[in-house]
Amino acid sequence: MDWFRSADDGSEKRGTAYSVSNAPTHKGGSWRASGQSGLSLFFRGCRVMRVIGGEFRSRTLKSLPGLDVRPTTDRLRETLFNILAPRIAGARFADVYAGTGAVGIEALSRGAARAIFVEQKAAACEVIRANLRALGLESRAMVRQAKASSALASIEADIIFLDPPYRLEGEYARCLEILSRKPPALAIVQHPSRMPLPPLLECARVITQGDNALSFFGKLRD
Repeated sequence: MDWFRSADDGSEKRGTAYSVSNAPTHKGGSWRASGQSGLSLFFRGCRVMRVIGGEFRSRTLKSLPGLDVRPTTDRLRETLFNILAPRIAGARFADVYAGTGAVGIEALSRGAARAIFVEQKAAACEVIRANLRALGLESRAMVRQAKASSALASIEADIIFLDPPYRLEGEYARCLEILSRKPPALAIVQHPSRMPLPPLLECARVITQGDNALSFFGKLRD
């Protein structure tokens, strides 16, 4: 099954899937995601990130400027995957509010069998797809342009990683309430360290690094 190509085939409710050739064009003319020249403009000014471990260690990833796309720091990603090391191989991993896709790609680099990327912004989805293409990971990934609240209930994954924009505090309770109806084996939420999460799932562990925190819900080890 080609997860990358089959995403959202029959349902508008599940979001709109774009390829590079049919992605929307920016009306202001600062970028357009169609054709090689459009991609050059699209990625101009993007922050460059790297995969930090596994098969694709040190390979570069493209990002987007702007506050709403807030990549998980290298240090926090390293901490996350050190904890997940006993159970990442062969897992189905969901990167929700995926932004650049760095966390889901890190999971694939470290041995996850499949990754689902959920992101509402078309521009961010195009960056995720470009990163997957550059690493040859299309066949192991699905990109869904959709709101997290509409996608979460139908996601089938062993590990779900959630990283809403910090300013959208209501998204944390909304997503945890959805997950509480059918809890995954493991859910991880990145959130401001000053903001406790609602007790809708049983929390196994909390890691804090400066202003950021990771809360783990479910079984950390097999």
